[in-house]
Amino acid sequence: FNLIKSENVVKSRYAGDNLNLLSEDQLQLKKLRRTMAIDGITQFAEYMSVDDIKKVFAFFINFALGDLDEEVSNHTVKNGVIIIQKNLEHTKTMLPIFQRFLNAKKKSKDTKVITGSVIVFMGSLAEAMGADDKKLQGILKQMLDVLDLPSEGVQQSICEVLVPLVRKLSHKQLGALVKALIAKTRTAGSSNYSIRRGGAYGIAGLVAGVGV
Repeated sequence: FNLIKSENVVKSRYAGDNLNLLSEDQLQLKKLRRTMAIDGITQFAEYMSVDDIKKVFAFFINFALGDLDEEVSNHTVKNGVIIIQKNLEHTKTMLPIFQRFLNAKKKSKDTKVITGSVIVFMGSLAEAMGADDKKLQGILKQMLDVLDLPSEGVQQSICEVLVPLVRKLSHKQLGALVKALIAKTRTAGSSNYSIRRGGAYGIAGLVAGVGV
């Protein structure tokens, strides 16, 4: 945890109070150290206790998901999903962690990508829910909204998380989801490119889920 915190530097390439200019090689090395540290945490996923899980996701939400380098943030999302998949028996422990964050954080510019990442985590948890679980539909709606974010990493993760959830949907629910995603791909205007891309990622997830 401390390594990831200490290696996260501002995009201006200045580190610390002394404003030492960092070279591109130094920035890349710091990024590599952070991603390797996240990988190291994930290696212990199947051995984590409930307390470990709470600490890891609290750290991911408060620090790693907000990393100033998008590659590190996306890497955190993918590793978080891996940890969840190996600990689905602890869904009741993880779900409140994510819900508290979503209830506490407003949709500001600084927290939107983190919020989207947490919704990806919730979508991954939904795999352990029954098809008739009321929380499943709420999570799916949040995932649809997150597809509008201008973060391709989050959109890709939503696509991947959607795949196993599709099998839980009725034909009526699936039809409504397809309709909503197609509408996103038809959103006009160059400024709405990320919405169209998100719709395309969502459709890709549905297609993979139904096995086409």
